[in-house]
Amino acid sequence: DKLAARGSRVDDLYSNLALNIDQATAATSGFITRSDLASSANALTLAGVKATSKEYADLTRMVGVYADAQGKDVPEAVKATIEALAKGQSRGLKEQGILIDATKAAEAYAKAHHKAADALSEHEKRQAVFAATLVQMRAKVGEATIGTEGAGEGFERLKVALTDSLDAVSLWITRSPFLQDA
Repeated sequence: DKLAARGSRVDDLYSNLALNIDQATAATSGFITRSDLASSANALTLAGVKATSKEYADLTRMVGVYADAQGKDVPEAVKATIEALAKGQSRGLKEQGILIDATKAAEAYAKAHHKAADALSEHEKRQAVFAATLVQMRAKVGEATIGTEGAGEGFERLKVALTDSLDAVSLWITRSPFLQDA
């Protein structure tokens, strides 16, 4: 029953995705579970932040690389960054080493969209912080990938792979016609 319930939650999460997380899964080198990536993608979408699947993959990769270089927990850093972006909080980004002036980001966004900064909606302000974050992280990280050389990283990737496998089995169970109650 627990496995079936888990599969149902995973199915709901994946079916509601606006972003394709396959790119983000590859970009994070197996350090973050698919369900965590899907949950973060949904948080961004629900907050009104418009991102392409590539932008989301780039963001998760760049935040992961930066967190790994700082000795931080990669999944936690990505989750905290996404939460801050969903809320439009530059203070939450600062804790991850991302220094964004929300006012300047909004002014730049407004100028690019031929609007007055004070006329931006809350969604547009969050979009402005998201865009500024991508620019800053590209400048800091570029095309680097998350390090995979240490034994600790290997065990972390194994743990993520096992969690993803459990999610896949749970999903299969909930969809299997052989295991449904008659």
